[in-house]
Amino acid sequence: MTDQELYDLACEYFGKGDSCKAIDTLTEGAEANGLLCLNSLRYCYLKGQGVDQDLSKAMALTRRGVALGCKEFMFFLGVAYNEGTGVTQSFSEAADWYLRAADLGCREAMFNLGVLYTDGTGVPQSDTEAAKWYQKAAELGNADAMFNLGNAYDDGKGVPQSHAEAIKWYRKSADLGLPEAMLNLGFAYENGEGVPQSDAEAAKWYRKAADLGNKKS
Repeated sequence: MTDQELYDLACEYFGKGDSCKAIDTLTEGAEANGLLCLNSLRYCYLKGQGVDQDLSKAMALTRRGVALGCKEFMFFLGVAYNEGTGVTQSFSEAADWYLRAADLGCREAMFNLGVLYTDGTGVPQSDTEAAKWYQKAAELGNADAMFNLGNAYDDGKGVPQSHAEAIKWYRKSADLGLPEAMLNLGFAYENGEGVPQSDAEAAKWYRKAADLGNKKS
């Protein structure tokens, strides 16, 4: 059976409440280096779903995915080092794995690198580097990166200040459903920053943010 077929079968077993068969099926796929099964099994051990939580097994599966050259697993390893989950916490190791994943096109890793550069965690603080990675992730469709890039343009951090550019990225992020971006759009319309002042537009965006649970709107 293919990786996809084994993964689908495992999902069927989970749906029927048969965790043992589901885990056995995922293990079969993972042992054949099927990335879908490998990732699902990693997650099961990480979260204790269908099996007892075992962070050492989760990390072993993560490293197997890394050895297969999969950028998502490099990102997962970066997250593990960032959070100290199953490994000794190391922000510099996190940055290294995020960079490896980012170089292979992982937009989530690009965003996380931007956050590390913003905070100066594991890397030298650099608004320019942060904005660079937010830009890369934003161009690949990461809504959080779009929002942070908008903030960078609003504040002139790492990029020339431009309320118009900020609005562009807030709007893209809002279109993907990020309430924080909707809130910033509302503020921009309320104050006429980068857009014509409009109480009606401000109210519209504040309402959209509120509908998604943003308490500040």
